[in-house]
Amino acid sequence: MPANASTPLVQELLNAVRQDDTAVIETAVTQIIDANETETAVAHLGPLLLDKNEDTAVRRRIVQALTQLASPAAVPWLGQSLTEDEDPGTRLLCTASLERIDPIAGIAAFQTALGDKDKSVREAALTALGIAVQQLVAILQSEPADDERTAALDALGKISLTNLEKLLRMPAPANADDMSIPAAAAAALGLLGGAPAITILCRFLRDRQQQLNAAELDGFDDAGAGREQEAAEERVMMSAVTALQEIGTPQTIPCLEDTLRHNLNFRVRRLAASALGRHDSGTAVTALLYTLLNDADPRVKNVAHKRLSENRDWMLKTRQLLEILQVSGQTRADIDAPRLISAIKPLPEEMVENPHLLTDFLIEQAAANAQDERMTALLAELTIAGANSSMTLAAERIDAVQEQSQLPAELLRPLRVEVGGSKALDPILRQLEESLEKNFQEPIAELNRRTRSIWRQTIIIAQIGFVLRALMSVALFVIGAYLVVASYQQFVAGNLNMEQYLGPGVSFIAGLGTMFTMVFKSPLREIRKAVGDVGVATAVFIAYIHRILQISHTFSYYYLQQEITFDRLKEASDLIEDTMRDTVDILQNPDGKQNENE
Repeated sequence: MPANASTPLVQELLNAVRQDDTAVIETAVTQIIDANETETAVAHLGPLLLDKNEDTAVRRRIVQALTQLASPAAVPWLGQSLTEDEDPGTRLLCTASLERIDPIAGIAAFQTALGDKDKSVREAALTALGIAVQQLVAILQSEPADDERTAALDALGKISLTNLEKLLRMPAPANADDMSIPAAAAAALGLLGGAPAITILCRFLRDRQQQLNAAELDGFDDAGAGREQEAAEERVMMSAVTALQEIGTPQTIPCLEDTLRHNLNFRVRRLAASALGRHDSGTAVTALLYTLLNDADPRVKNVAHKRLSENRDWMLKTRQLLEILQVSGQTRADIDAPRLISAIKPLPEEMVENPHLLTDFLIEQAAANAQDERMTALLAELTIAGANSSMTLAAERIDAVQEQSQLPAELLRPLRVEVGGSKALDPILRQLEESLEKNFQEPIAELNRRTRSIWRQTIIIAQIGFVLRALMSVALFVIGAYLVVASYQQFVAGNLNMEQYLGPGVSFIAGLGTMFTMVFKSPLREIRKAVGDVGVATAVFIAYIHRILQISHTFSYYYLQQEITFDRLKEASDLIEDTMRDTVDILQNPDGKQNENE
């Protein structure tokens, strides 16, 4: 550089950097800035900085002077020195100087310096590169003019994705008020987009989730510091989720779904749910439904519900919900049916022609799953919720669907039972009553009628036999009395010899014997026993009928409740058999004595 090209002020600054006069350097820099000779000074200091023959201390003071001058013209000189100077301290100063003057302009130098052999230089270069990213993201998020936006995107595009991932994984400052470097790196990846950016963001979220899980298990040594650090990590993860949302391609869905299901931070999950809600794919809908069913935090569920409600494809939502319920193992008590229905129901304009569109579809699905008791119960709960939580209205829709679709009654019977209420159960009860009346009650009634007829005939025969026996006894008594009277008259006449006394005597004795026998011996006793037998038979018949009716009514109850099993059939059969055996035993042995053969 020709000596006559420098001004006195610039020459004074050059002399000061060689003589290590800090006060003179600061004064000269101030005067040069005031005199508007900054560019001239940079033009002289730049080559001097690159001169390897200059002392290291001189080069460091040149860097300090260039930093104070803060001219964009110094960036190329500082950048070249950062990548070429042999002194680590000078390179470190160059990094700080570029960071202060124009970090965006120093991006190329910072990326080169990331391969520096000195760790402190690498760390400083990474931080400076992060600051450049922060500034670029701030520009792009401030709705800049088109040319400014284009320039910022071009500058951002010059940063390698590998270096952006390094920035993303830097420790997040716990007390940062503005966007941290890792958060800015996540936003930059979102602005750049593309499959590689998605991969980096997803890998980061997965690793952070694992770290959070480990921290949740192990706890933090310092609770306060732990909470602050968790909040810092939360902000970075939310930036990564936001970046995936900004990219918005279907390739982001698996990552968002994984975050929604496994991340321990509810704010991150809530943001992931919101991001998934922008997609209409079955995978996104499934993830949101899974969240609505299983997430522990109601704030996350609220976002999932809101996003599902905005989705217009009610058929997709409903089918996905049923698929989840098929494999989830959840029971009727585990689901919030009204909330699920409000999330999957069609939009109002879709229900103009058929307000029961969703309810009818659920009923058809219940018919298709009639063999699955758990699914039938779940669908019954959803059907009731879809019918404005009215069992009566749900039953009316079941009737309507059965009529419209010509579905067999047996396919909808399990749903009717689960829905409950008189309206839903009325067809089943009518059918059960008809079946019970035809197949059980009528045969039992006919059996009882015939039994009564047989018993009535038996009683009549017994009564006739009793009367005949009584008449026969009376007749014998009369004959005996006649013999006694006739013999007595012959005795009283007194004109009989000894031989003649023999005939009347025999008649007299026979008549007395017959009368005595009729009065004191078996005939009357047998008559009394016959009367007792008839009474016992009548009492046994009454008890028999009562026991049979009790058994039949109990059987009818279990039949109507659909609780008939082989064990219950055997119990009823055993009871009837015992009743018949007891009745026969009593009739055969009314006085309670055991048979001689027993």
